[in-house]
Amino acid sequence: MPRPTPGRASTAAAPPRPPTVRGRVVWSLVLLPFMAFGAMIAQHSVAALLAELSLRRADSVVEATVTDRRITRDRRSGTSYQVRYRFELPGAAEVFRHGGSGDERDLWAALDERAWDETRSSGRIQVVHLPGDPRVNRPRAAGGGSLTEAIVGAAVGVVGGLFCLFVLFGKWRATIGARGGQPAAGE
Repeated sequence: MPRPTPGRASTAAAPPRPPTVRGRVVWSLVLLPFMAFGAMIAQHSVAALLAELSLRRADSVVEATVTDRRITRDRRSGTSYQVRYRFELPGAAEVFRHGGSGDERDLWAALDERAWDETRSSGRIQVVHLPGDPRVNRPRAAGGGSLTEAIVGAAVGVVGGLFCLFVLFGKWRATIGARGGQPAAGE
């Protein structure tokens, strides 16, 4: 091996440093929140997916009163027609709204323009709900947008969480592999 001349940089590349335990811990701390966030997205989306599939099988339809309506315009998503509604069921003490019951969950429900125009003239809307849990409901005219959103959300959450898990697992394996398969002392 040639000896470096004083004042000149050596052209020989330094050998790669093996991953350290500290690097492994840093990667863990960076990736674990993303994995947890992916798991939360997946859990929420799977619950929404199951609720939407149950609503598609449900035959419990009730006429609800429209309490508010609005049109929102956005450059990216275009025009959105939305309503708020409420309904009561015989024998139930609660008033149900989109997103739950009571006043704490009064969410906007998106409709197409034709259905929105019908609610404007009649002040009523047909709502499908689960017979065992009327808090799970949506306008009958809402269509399948909820199903698509739930599937995409579940896929993004699962794929993102698995990606972080594989990167983290690769970093841990590289650390052990750099030491010849033997964990460091104290691990």
